Amino acid sequence: MSGIMLALLSVVSVLEVYPAPQSAYMHDKKLFSIESILPIVTSDDGAAGDALPYLAPLYNALGYEPTLALAYRFDLGQKAIYIGIAAENTFWDNRSLRKYAPDPNQSKPETYFLNINGDGIFLAAVDMAGLHRGVYTLAQIVSSSLSAGLNHRGIPAVPYVEIRDYPDLDLRAAYLHGPVTNIQIQAYAALNCNMLIFESEDFYALQGEKLVLWQGIFREAKAAGITPVPVFQLLNVPEAFLRQSPAAVEGRSRIEKLKLVSDDWAAFSKRNLIVTPENPIRVVMGDTIMQPRRDYMISEGDLESPFAEKFAAPWMLRRIPGGAIPDGSVVTVTYSYAPPYSSALCPHAPETRQLVQNALATLIKGLNPSHIHCGGADIARLNQDLRCRDKNNNHGQTYLAAVTLLHTLIAETDDTIRMMLWADALLPHTAPKSEAQNTSLHTALGDVPRDILLVAGFSPEECAAGGRADAVLQWLERNGMPALASVSASTPAAAYRLVCQTGKCNTKMKGIILTDPNPLEGDTRAVLGKAWSISSQQLPWPEGLNDFFESTLWKPEFSEIKDALAHYLDSRILAGEHPEALRNRLSAFLKERRIPSDGISQVVELFDRFTRYLELEYDYARGKEKDALRGMEKLLRNYGDVDLEMDEERLERIRATVSGQQLFPPAPILIGRPLAYYRPCKLPVGIRLYETPAQVAYNDERGATEATFDFLTDCGGIYRVDFETVNARNITLYASNDGITFKPTRIYSNIEDTGETIVKGPVFPSVPLRTRYLRLRVESQTDQAVLREVRAFSWKTATRVNVPPFKKTSPDNAEWPDVPGVTGFLHEDGMRLATGPTAVNLARDKSRLFIGVMAEDPMPHATGVSLKLRDAPLWQEESIEVRIRPKGHAARRFLVNPLGAQYDGMTIAGNISQWDNGWDAEWHVQTEQTTTGWTATLMLPFSILGGAPESRDDWDINFIRHRNNVQKETSVWSVSIETGKTHYGTLVFE
Repeated sequence: MSGIMLALLSVVSVLEVYPAPQSAYMHDKKLFSIESILPIVTSDDGAAGDALPYLAPLYNALGYEPTLALAYRFDLGQKAIYIGIAAENTFWDNRSLRKYAPDPNQSKPETYFLNINGDGIFLAAVDMAGLHRGVYTLAQIVSSSLSAGLNHRGIPAVPYVEIRDYPDLDLRAAYLHGPVTNIQIQAYAALNCNMLIFESEDFYALQGEKLVLWQGIFREAKAAGITPVPVFQLLNVPEAFLRQSPAAVEGRSRIEKLKLVSDDWAAFSKRNLIVTPENPIRVVMGDTIMQPRRDYMISEGDLESPFAEKFAAPWMLRRIPGGAIPDGSVVTVTYSYAPPYSSALCPHAPETRQLVQNALATLIKGLNPSHIHCGGADIARLNQDLRCRDKNNNHGQTYLAAVTLLHTLIAETDDTIRMMLWADALLPHTAPKSEAQNTSLHTALGDVPRDILLVAGFSPEECAAGGRADAVLQWLERNGMPALASVSASTPAAAYRLVCQTGKCNTKMKGIILTDPNPLEGDTRAVLGKAWSISSQQLPWPEGLNDFFESTLWKPEFSEIKDALAHYLDSRILAGEHPEALRNRLSAFLKERRIPSDGISQVVELFDRFTRYLELEYDYARGKEKDALRGMEKLLRNYGDVDLEMDEERLERIRATVSGQQLFPPAPILIGRPLAYYRPCKLPVGIRLYETPAQVAYNDERGATEATFDFLTDCGGIYRVDFETVNARNITLYASNDGITFKPTRIYSNIEDTGETIVKGPVFPSVPLRTRYLRLRVESQTDQAVLREVRAFSWKTATRVNVPPFKKTSPDNAEWPDVPGVTGFLHEDGMRLATGPTAVNLARDKSRLFIGVMAEDPMPHATGVSLKLRDAPLWQEESIEVRIRPKGHAARRFLVNPLGAQYDGMTIAGNISQWDNGWDAEWHVQTEQTTTGWTATLMLPFSILGGAPESRDDWDINFIRHRNNVQKETSVWSVSIETGKTHYGTLVFE
């Protein structure tokens, strides 16, 4: 249910309280009159006329402001509206009132009791937050009662009610990118949201109009019972903030050799050098450290703009004649520099401390926050500056230094403020053990100050059953840590499920943060309502059925339900699972989850019909035609009551065809969607089948028809071909690599081998076909051949690929291997093959790894590409991405687009997927437009990958295609079947 429904037996009306209280009881037919002279008793002392902001929702509901009465002047027990905090207002100790107040020592924070009876209205809470929640509940009851026209003897009235309420999740927050209006704040408060986290560049220089704006927002949030929290981070700051002190930037270290001739200047290869007393340029000849202004001179460049290299002046070095550097000597120069797009501060730079200290002091003085969120989810660069390298710290220790610096500066300004931090970087690493110690940030977890609130962030895909979110929440619980989690509000099904999983944890604190929710939308209401009261409602899809059907439905329409069932059946039937086993599995699942039948009976009945249909089709295909047709007649009797898309006229035609012509209806006719028909098979371990997108051309002739598939590239191996046909006398399958010459291939039906000619689908090639073109030919017993609903399914093998040496055709020429090593790119959700297919060739010589990419597209002329600069965000448009993690080294990332633009980066840490684009390497690429897409050849020297591999060495690798066409599509070679998340495949060197 959407809220607690207070049914009024005496009137035709329903009152809704939302979010639903933990318990609510209404006394039937009894109403309490709200007389305008009824006072509000609120406090023991103070001026009766003082405005109380937390009462504003009640005033709005009533339409007027009742008189405020002080408890010590009022005859306690007389009819009134009593509102106050139990521990702070002694009037709740009055013998006639104490029964209405919760025991603060036995109650959770934010608990409130609301009672309405003949003696008055009594709202008592354990704290101010609970009082806010109770006032909003009372305001809803008043407002809906007035709307329903309730009255007692002509006076507006509300029903007798008894509510005992408290939250299940301690934290119910929204993470917002920018300011909000007061209307939005009130909407969040009405949903019992108790924290708003604001991310804005304004907080790094809070003054003038910006200060006034945020002071107003923070004041309104606090008045509504919401804790406002600013975001201020250190490892990813705004450009304008970094410009205030460019020397504070976290740069990259560089070592290079320069030859110094006479007193000529020699230019450094990088600009934007970071030169401070703590971070000098180091010049060494042999083992001797050279001295500035005695042995050499430096022409100072510019560090005013570490963001756009064209605006930064070059730095140069020259020897001083008579110094210790002989003419023509080669010196080694070590320095730090800030690459373009730098946005992290160096935690060890004194300039950072001063810059952050000043900004925090202004922020805290201006807004007086109780919490500050210090980010941590986006790390632009870490442990690469020489000031960090000089500490000889691993990545975790340097990350801890950044966190500790913020924690210390906040405490020095106001030690009552609590710091919040995304926990993504502190979660257990997934990198190999050889990398873990130096590159994982998880090592810092044990030393993070205990008073910091750590929040784990998840992508929607990670919130599926058995996904990363479940594992992380269990890990937090085992380690006695708060179960605080965050997910995007744009995916309500994932957010709802995450709330449910968080609520099951038995940790000392638990909560949910929704990113950019709209408080006026029903989806946000449902998720935050669930966060307040876990047991108040149950939506079958996000709380269970999505887990079973591997879907992400929220409040699905009937067509979406049918699509989900059809997709699930396809995936299971293609793997060889029997329909009856799937039906039994659903029944057991529903019992285990204790999902009530209300609202899902139609789903269960529809799934029952689908699975029974597949059983009957299999019986029909293997010769049990009479039994199958009798079963079909039985299945059709009440089919229209289950399938809402079936109209009676069409159903009657199907019945007539089955009974009169003794024909079995194909799935597209009956169900409205093709289904993969059950055939007994056993796929190898780790293999899954996916429908393969293709361009299909039909050709009809007398007594025969053909369907020709063009997959645009080798699709990895066609395992089966499905289609519908009638009166066929022969079916043949042909394969071709050029679309001109087709050769027949041996096929079978995977039914008992009767030795007869195959006349029904699906058909199975004797071995999976690796080919670009496929032709299916059906010859009919009549003049008109029928062929429709053709679908090809290819298999996805384990993501492991060998890298052979180039095939030498002559001493000066080499060729790629005959068969692409990498095919079968999946859509990033891991559920289907990409519409734009991609194939990759791999080869090597002694010093380089060669990667040849063929990026095909069914609409190549609509491809969108424009970026040309080095290290531009190529993933935002058409591009191919290669991620390589050599054994024992940090991962590298290479992107290229059809225009030949390049991007390279190195991973920040082993346990997070964030990249430092300041890492630049010397590698080459060639690109070419084709009639069906584009190609790219990447030449990666082993020297930039940590060194040449030995024979049989294996590295981690993955390939990602960013397709920018009429529809954007991200596809990935290696996707985890279990979690649907991108992970590395294996590259083996021959």
